Amino acid sequence: MQILFIDMVARAATAQRQAIANAGHVVLAACGAAEAIDLAAAYGVDALVLACGTADAALWHVAHQLKTAHPRTPLVMVVEHADTGTVTRLIEAGADDVLVRAGSATTILAHLRALVRRAHGHLRSLITIGALEVHLGAAQCRLAGRHIHLTPMEYRLIEALALRRDRLVTRSQLLELLYGSESEPFAKSIDRFVHNIRSKFSGVTAEKYLQTGNRAFMLTDPPGSGGTGRPG
Repeated sequence: MQILFIDMVARAATAQRQAIANAGHVVLAACGAAEAIDLAAAYGVDALVLACGTADAALWHVAHQLKTAHPRTPLVMVVEHADTGTVTRLIEAGADDVLVRAGSATTILAHLRALVRRAHGHLRSLITIGALEVHLGAAQCRLAGRHIHLTPMEYRLIEALALRRDRLVTRSQLLELLYGSESEPFAKSIDRFVHNIRSKFSGVTAEKYLQTGNRAFMLTDPPGSGGTGRPG
């Protein structure tokens, strides 16, 4: 996943942001709503995290701004203190989830994974595409019952495509999802990852799950596989 952190309490947010990055996710940082709106538009992030102190009226406006600009992007607000009424108002303002006193990055990640997969139409953390299984929580991939060993970057590519199954994702979009704002000198690294993944898949089945077209890539049921075409 690619997560955009909006920092309101730098010390706590920095620790949480680093922990999520250490878990293998791309993390971008913004200092306010305006910068966050621009970054989210530029990089097509999977989710927004607004880390703040005590919830107040100003946060209602921040949440409203973020969700008005990016209504389909999940927004998680992490606050140190908030009463039930304040949490209710933040959700009404557009927040998809409000975590109070949630210092654990593991907890935040669990909520983010659930929101992101639901935003893409997946109810479960297991996405099934024909005989291909992508286990989002465990960061694992299985094909025809066999575990497929993928490098961290190869898995991140498969996860990005699995979340967007049956949709073409361009090379530039994948570069943003995999690297974020990091400098990536080799634009064709995506092609290398795709080649490696296809080689690993072909060792298990001749069916082609990873399709390409006009500098774009897609995970879909192979022709004649009998797949439903519906999200798993």
